[in-house]
Amino acid sequence: MIGFIQMKREEWKFKRQLYKSLNLFADNCEELLRMSKKMSAALKDIPPGQLYEDFISNLIKIIHEDNKKKAGFMNE
Repeated sequence: MIGFIQMKREEWKFKRQLYKSLNLFADNCEELLRMSKKMSAALKDIPPGQLYEDFISNLIKIIHEDNKKKAGFMNE
């Protein structure tokens, strides 16, 4: 009986870790999708010659704004 309880305990630990990892992956996918939507909206009217420079500068701005929001959220 003790072996069964230990086995179930290990099974629950494994399931918790698996679901935690899947949840983290889903959150990262949402963040990536949100960032790509912002980038496409910011770069839709840019000519191809300037696209690289503007892409990098807009990406830096978006990441900086997100970091400010996260820092503000953490300080509350």
